[in-house]
Amino acid sequence: MLKRLLLVHLLMMVTLAQAHDNALTIYTEQHPPLSFTAENGELTGFAVEVVQAIQKRIDSHDKIEFIPWARGY
Repeated sequence: MLKRLLLVHLLMMVTLAQAHDNALTIYTEQHPPLSFTAENGELTGFAVEVVQAIQKRIDSHDKIEFIPWARGY
């Protein structure tokens, strides 16, 4: 009985975890020319453009955010 209750509880947790919003925040640091903020305020750079191209191919709209390296790590 206890095993069955534990199994039901674990299945409920997995189901709830999957139902949760799967939004992802992608972190990078200011490291020109790989990633930096352009004069118009937009994120740019080789690495940012590669990530944005991948996002476009997989139809992802996850946010890219600049933060200090130590915080992202």
